[in-house]
This record gives sequence, structure tokens and C-alpha cells, in this order.
Amino acid sequence: MRGAYTEVLRPPKRRDKPIENPQVLFWDTEFDEMGLISIQFGWFESGEFRSRIIYTSQLDLESLEKYVREIYQNGVVYLISHFSIAELHNLSDLWEADLDLIHKGLVGRWRELVFLDSFLHFWCGLDKVGESVGIEKLDIDRGRIREVYENNPELFERYALRDVEILAHAFMERRRWILEKWNVDILKCQTTAQTGMKIFLTNYLREPVEPLRLGWEIYTKKVGEEWREYRRKRWFYGGSKDRRFYALRCYWGGRREAFVRGVLRGHFEVWDVESMYPHMALLPLNLASTRWRKVRGWSEELEDAEGFIRVEFRFPEETKYPCLPVYDGRFPKLTFPLEGVSWCTLPELRLALEMDVEIERLEGWVWWPTEKEENHPLREFMSELLDIKRSSEKGSVEYETSKLLMNSIIGKFVQRNPQYTLRDILQVYRQLRDEEALREFLRKKKTRETIKQVESVASCFSPEWASTILGRARAVLGDLMRTSEALTGHTDSIFIRSGSSVSCHHLYQLQKLGSGLKREAEGDTLWIGRSAVYVLFNCGEVVKEAHHGYPTDEPFGEIVRRNLEARKSLIRKTRKKHIITPKEALRFGLPLGKNIVKEYNIRWDWDYKRKMMEEVNPWSNYTETRPWRSIDEILIELSLTRRTGRPLKCSL
Repeated sequence: MRGAYTEVLRPPKRRDKPIENPQVLFWDTEFDEMGLISIQFGWFESGEFRSRIIYTSQLDLESLEKYVREIYQNGVVYLISHFSIAELHNLSDLWEADLDLIHKGLVGRWRELVFLDSFLHFWCGLDKVGESVGIEKLDIDRGRIREVYENNPELFERYALRDVEILAHAFMERRRWILEKWNVDILKCQTTAQTGMKIFLTNYLREPVEPLRLGWEIYTKKVGEEWREYRRKRWFYGGSKDRRFYALRCYWGGRREAFVRGVLRGHFEVWDVESMYPHMALLPLNLASTRWRKVRGWSEELEDAEGFIRVEFRFPEETKYPCLPVYDGRFPKLTFPLEGVSWCTLPELRLALEMDVEIERLEGWVWWPTEKEENHPLREFMSELLDIKRSSEKGSVEYETSKLLMNSIIGKFVQRNPQYTLRDILQVYRQLRDEEALREFLRKKKTRETIKQVESVASCFSPEWASTILGRARAVLGDLMRTSEALTGHTDSIFIRSGSSVSCHHLYQLQKLGSGLKREAEGDTLWIGRSAVYVLFNCGEVVKEAHHGYPTDEPFGEIVRRNLEARKSLIRKTRKKHIITPKEALRFGLPLGKNIVKEYNIRWDWDYKRKMMEEVNPWSNYTETRPWRSIDEILIELSLTRRTGRPLKCSL
């Protein structure tokens, strides 16, 4: 992976200046399956909000620019919409613009029109965005939008213009607040995560977090019609490659496990750790001056250390909640067996030692925190965001923004760049000038591979920080799971029987940091299908649900309720609306932005992260589970099950 052993998280060479007096235009469209109905624009003029609506059934880049120039006569104009695919798909010649796809947001430029997607900053619908600025979104049946337009034009116009009003006030309020507080302009940031990283790099990070070395870099540049190679000097990661290898191997996601399968009745509670990852980032993190040491074998001095470990381990047979992560390509899921080889962080290993684990062949890289590591720059940033969140009213611009900034920045430390980009595909399209030829190009793997980028990491890469923060979070959740004898756990929450104790030393550590456990919900019936798939009912009402891997537009809790009433897998198919993405439109010739309904088969099977004690009907009974002895035991079990021709256990 290119950059994994060269990139370092460090301050930028120069600070980006905010855009002075930007020309910002918010826009929205109303349409149905018959076509476009109207375009709405909103903008601020001398501090006052203005808006207009244009009724048209046709739109291309030239006509869009014409409408824009009636408001702003010249210069760069930032065109901002909420979930931009919905608006941009109305452009008949959209592919002529220079576009890129970020998550589900379409951004780009055409001449002096810059397209931005506010959904990448808010991550919620306009109804919730409106609540943050005190403007209520009007509600009408989108399926009858043309009927409303024809029969009640006044209501249609109020509805259409209200959306751009909400977006304009919310976006500009967020921009103003971030500019005043950190002097960062979100018009130059395409996502919340990018905004958070830029704030951190320019306001808090004062030096690289790893040692640097100066070296030569070879890069290519197009001159005329040919590509030429050039060399330039730049700073590279200058620390131990072996140490970074350990940091990369110890990077795993959050812990998600189900310890019971089926339906349970009684009294249950859901407890969430308040702002888990931001609080884990308050603890010491390594810096460029940190003194690392390669260790072999356990010693008491590691009780106060931080770092990354490779260890062979064996838990006692009676252990119900082992906590050392194991990943094996033969069974590509993160599991927590009783024995094996784990790449883990020291907090996870210390928790395992409390559980009387036996360890052998321990090797790793460790460091001991000093005052400098305790007062690292990310702590300063997270502390300020946590203070803002605590002092702000829930739902306000300050509350929602600080919450998004805190959680999004941690993922940036291990960001990988996409191997196929929309920009690369559009370059091919402009060369071919034929959509059918483009589809043929993308259909064949041999030609598709010619535009595939080398897998690479982003410039803000810091696996040491990411692995340390996530390892601490898994240790916290692991301790809470074993103390409370959890029924299931999901990243930062646990489901327990009422009356179970949650007191453990990790909870005390959380409380010292200003976090703690918050009871989110209670219920009398809990159904658990597998990890990250559950429904909690209370007096027949759904109070908490998760359906990872089961896409559906129908409320998942209602699907589970009907299966429970039937005491069998009554529903084996779900349907979900899907918006055709730019890549799908170009590759398969489908209409961009069109809503289609996808049908999915549901097997309701177990995830095999743990071994079920017995086979049961999960719609009428439940079974406890136990940890696997090892990855080999999982493979033997699955192999035997398949070889006998029987279905996988509990695929009911």
C-alpha cells in the first residue's frame, strides 16, 4: 500500500486563507418520474436572504450558468445543494463537468461553477438540519409533487423555497461559526472529516507526530501529450519500519459480538459509553520525541506502557468473554477466541492478563508516557470540542458540528484513497465520446485495470494514533462486557439484563476523563440475530434496533415482530430504494439519480464469531454461546457442516 511507510501526520507548509466575500448560491430542484418541474435558488444579499424559483422542464450546464449569472454576473460561484446527485442528475450534459464522487456526494466544477454537497457536512436530512437553525421543513407527499404543483401552486412554491432557505441559513451559520472559532473555511472542505482534520492541522498540530527524513520522490507530470518523470525532495516517515508494521497490524475496527442468539424475555437495558472515541483520544499518544523500545516477553514495567504487541495466548477454558482480537484470512471476521496469535494493543493485553490468560512469544514496540505525550495536540482539540458539546443545546449548530468533528477525524488517521475514481472514468469518456464504448471499456477487467490507481493512503496517515485509540476502546468495551455478562455489544454500547453490574476499573477511568455510561433504553423483549443485528421491544414497541447487512426500507423491528409472531422466518426478502450512482450510470447505462427498488434475500444466519451451545429456533427460543477454542475449530466446524450437506446451523 503506497504511502503506508512514508506518510506522516504533520502541519501544513502554509495555512489556507478563507475566501473573502464568496459568491454562494444554494439550489434545489423539484422533479418526478416525468421530469424536471422547477429550480430554486437561495442566496444572501446585504445580510438578507433572497430566493427565486424558475419553472422549467429542461436543464443543461449552459442554462444553469445563465440562471446563475442573473444573480452573480461574474466570478466563481459556489453552488451548494443537499445530496447533490438529486439535483445534478437533471443536467442533460452533466458528464461534461469535472466531477468526483465522495461517499455518496457528487462534487466538482464546470467553468466558474463549483458544485458542493452539504450532505457531506451535515449527514442528515433537511428536516433535522432545519431544527438546528429553527426553521421547520414543510412536509408534502413527494409522490404527488406534480399534482401539488398543478393544483396548489402556492403550497408548491412555499415547499420548494423552504428547502433552500433551510440549507442557506444552516450552511452559512456553520461556516460563520467555524471561521470565527478556527479560521477555517468549509467552502474549501468537501466533508466534515476534511474540515475537522484541517482545523486540527492548522490550529493544534505544531510539529510532525513521527520522526522525518529528507529524501527524493519520483513523480510524473503530463507535458503536452506525453507523461514525463521528475524528481523532487520531500519529507518522509523517518521512524522504524518495523514499528509501523506493528501499528498497522494492530489496527482493527470496533468490537461487535453477540453472546446470545434468539429471543429473550425479561427486563433488559442498553448502556452507551458517552463519546467513546473522543475520550480515548484524551489519553496519552506518541509524538516524534517519544522513546520507543522493542520488547520480548512480559514484565511488570509494561503495566504503565503503551504500544503494539504480537502474542501467542491461551485463555482458561471457562473464560466467557476473551478479549484478544484475532483475524485470519481463512475466516475473514474479527474474532475473540480462547487461543491463537493476536496483534493487539497493550490495554487489551493487560485486560487479558486480568482474566488469567497464558502468554508466550510476546514481541512488540512500547513506550512510556511522559508529560509531553499526556498533553498531545489531539487532546487539546478533543477537549475543546467536548466542552463545546457539553455547553451547547442539543440539536444546535454548535452541538451537532462539534459532535461530527470529534467522531470523523479519527477515521482520517487511516484513510485510504479510492482505486477507481469518477474523475478517471470521465477522462476516458471524454476520449471516447461514446457512452456505449465507455460501458464496454468498464465491462472488461483488462481495460478497467488501466485506470485503476495503486492502493494508497492519505497524507494525514497516522496508524499509531488510530490503532492506539481503537485498541483502548475495544479494551473498555471488553471489560464492560465481561463485568456485566453482556448479551451483545456493539462498538460503544452493551445490552445487559437489568440488575447486572457495570462497575469495572475501565468505567472509573472513563469517569475520570469526563465520560461514563448512559442508559439509552429499556425493554422487556430482546431478539438477537447475530452481531449488530438486534431489536429491543418494550410493551410491544420497538425502542432500539440494528440491522447491519440487512438493507430494508420497511422498519426492521416490524419485520422481526412478524417473524416472532409466526415463530419462524416468515419474511425472507426485503426491499430497499436505491439511487443510481454516477459509476453505475456510466458502467451500466442506467439513468443517474433514478430511484430503483432492490430486492434482497435474507438468510437470518449466524455469523459464527462464537459457537452456539445448541441449535434452536431463534424466533421462539434462544441459546447461549461460547468463544471458539481457535480459528482452526471454526474452520473444522464449518467444513464438517458443509460436507454433510446440512445447512449452516440456525440458518432458519
